[in-house]
Amino acid sequence: MFLKQFEEVSAKNVILLKDIQVLNDTKAALELSKKTLEEKLHNEEKRVADLEAQIKQYSSSAATINQLQSEIKNLQKENERLAEQLVSTKERVAGDGQEVIHQNGELNGKPQDSDLLKSLEDKENQLKEKETQLVKLNEEINKLKAKISILDEETEMQKKKNNELREKNWKAMDALKAAEESAEQKIKEIQTAADKKLSQVQKELEEKLKSKGGNQSSSSELSEKLTKVEAELAKRLSDYNSEVDKNKKLTAEVDKLSTERKNAESRLAQMEESVENLKHQIKEYQLRTRECLQRIHPEVSIDSSLPYESWIAEFEKQVDLVVQTTSSSASEVEYNKLKDLLEEKSKELSEKEKHFSQVLSETESMLHSLQNTAEEKEKQWQERLNEKELQLQQLKTERDSLTAEKETLQSTFQQMGQLEELQEKLKELQSTLESAENEKSHVEQKYEEVHKNCINLRDQLENKEKQILELQKEKKSVEHLQQEVEDLKSKLEKEKKISKDFSSQMIRLNSLVKIGQDSLVAEQEMVKKLKSQLEAQQAAATTNGGTTVPVSTPVATESKPKKKSSEKSKNKTDASAKK
Repeated sequence: MFLKQFEEVSAKNVILLKDIQVLNDTKAALELSKKTLEEKLHNEEKRVADLEAQIKQYSSSAATINQLQSEIKNLQKENERLAEQLVSTKERVAGDGQEVIHQNGELNGKPQDSDLLKSLEDKENQLKEKETQLVKLNEEINKLKAKISILDEETEMQKKKNNELREKNWKAMDALKAAEESAEQKIKEIQTAADKKLSQVQKELEEKLKSKGGNQSSSSELSEKLTKVEAELAKRLSDYNSEVDKNKKLTAEVDKLSTERKNAESRLAQMEESVENLKHQIKEYQLRTRECLQRIHPEVSIDSSLPYESWIAEFEKQVDLVVQTTSSSASEVEYNKLKDLLEEKSKELSEKEKHFSQVLSETESMLHSLQNTAEEKEKQWQERLNEKELQLQQLKTERDSLTAEKETLQSTFQQMGQLEELQEKLKELQSTLESAENEKSHVEQKYEEVHKNCINLRDQLENKEKQILELQKEKKSVEHLQQEVEDLKSKLEKEKKISKDFSSQMIRLNSLVKIGQDSLVAEQEMVKKLKSQLEAQQAAATTNGGTTVPVSTPVATESKPKKKSSEKSKNKTDASAKK
């Protein structure tokens, strides 16, 4: 009896150990979820730093794009003004050339002045220099266009990165929410399980103290241990609640990051619009430059379908040819003005280039500073992560100490177990065993009945299969008979057709026979008439005294064809009858 009770107590101890193992597993799972959340937080902070750097880079690139737009507008204005001045100078040069030609005509072959030739050569050189300066301006515009295309590519790359970051942020938010929900659920389960265990332990202690009635010192020690355990559990629950609060803060930070991401996307859209506007302005500027150059040199005609760079190169070639073939002379004052303007323009362009290089250096310094701040933040979070790991190790050591205390409490509970409760439990187990045996016998009876029913069903199935085979055989014989009936029907149809043909032939033969009979009757009547006529003629001949009448011969001739026709009709009727 005592051995049975001891076995039952050991079984109860095993159940309690399993419960402790479950609690430890849940705690380990919570620690893992905590680590994953911290790692995700670290990754999100890195992403936030990257986004901030990208936003600053976008803002700086937007400022540079705006500057480029304003500079392109200024260049367009300057180019138009220079084109107008070149047109006016060209007209003046043409007028001067005509005057020189007129003077040469008046001189009638006199030698030209050397100074005039030199001035003409100088003017030609000045025009060439102006055209080269225009080419340089176009090259600078092409460089600006290349920079804008590079910025466009960078914006496309950044757009792809933003899309990837968006997807990763969504995944991280989903994972954070799932982890938070699972952590809260596990905390609730642990709290309820701990409350149940504490209530059970308290009840068992109270009952055992009542049954024993002595050993107050041991009961006081147990109550103190229980209070300690309750305090430790309350502390653990408060720690878990603080972790839940931290997770909520993390979700708030993630929401903040999502709003910042949306703002960055809106800025990116604005920058894309500005880039499109720049492209449109560049196209307009190219058209204007083409028109201006055509106005300067209307005698040069180039295909407008060519791209801008090839068009400019072809235009330069054509202009060089025109300049070599034509001579022009312009005033040195206007040339000096144009030269000063072009020098000012080159100075402005050099200053702008310096400004752009300065802006690029500033952006690079900003990027380096952002990178340094990101590295500092990464170090800070690494330190915080190390602190959390130390706290987790401390919690693990405290957990091990609590498990050891719990094992000692369980050993004391085992020693103070009540035998009566164990006996009652044994009786309950015996009653459950008897009920289980009764159910087993009942189930066996049902199984036998079901087995018999299965055998009967199997026999019925075999009989049905035999009947199906017989029916299939009968079906085959019926199908054979149906085939024979179909053959007989076809033969009967053929016989009906043959009988119809015979009946139609008989009707035709009967009609032919009737026709022959009618013709025979008609011929017989004709013969009778002829005989009567012949007799009448013979009688008349006898009365006239032996005179001969030549009428009989035609009658005979007429009777012969009638006989032939009657014979032909008879032959036809005989042939049809034979058929």
